[in-house]
Amino acid sequence: EQLAIRTTYTGSLLSVQALDFPPIAIVPYGDDRVLLIGNGASGGRVQERNIVTGLAVEVTAFPGQAISRVAYDDAADLWLVLPTQIVRIDMAASLVAPFSATTATDLAHDAADGLVWIASGSDAIALDQTSGATLGTISFPLAVDRVLPFFNR
Repeated sequence: EQLAIRTTYTGSLLSVQALDFPPIAIVPYGDDRVLLIGNGASGGRVQERNIVTGLAVEVTAFPGQAISRVAYDDAADLWLVLPTQIVRIDMAASLVAPFSATTATDLAHDAADGLVWIASGSDAIALDQTSGATLGTISFPLAVDRVLPFFNR
């Protein structure tokens, strides 16, 4: 796996960097960094990568647990779906904490109202983005596989 970095102005290639693991998400983080989220041989990983120097710093790892879904906001808060829980990573405070004990098939951050929506069984569940408290549930007759907030309200 490789990470190719191009400029937005000209589209010219700045660098190509080898990756330690295949990412399931690449999240912009500041002007010269990205967060790589994925799964390595030993489990889920979150890595901060400088796109200029290639320097990589491990933010956190989840040994024996694969990350299946990722949501994030512009403040660099991340929410990750693990097999038995959802965790929240607050990059500003360098804090990794359990967010919800609910098992989920998907999640998304709704920038319009600040809620984190998760798909769990046949429910779409709205959670407070900071505490993880359940604020509401919408039930459907079939299983909910994906959550997609509308950003153009």
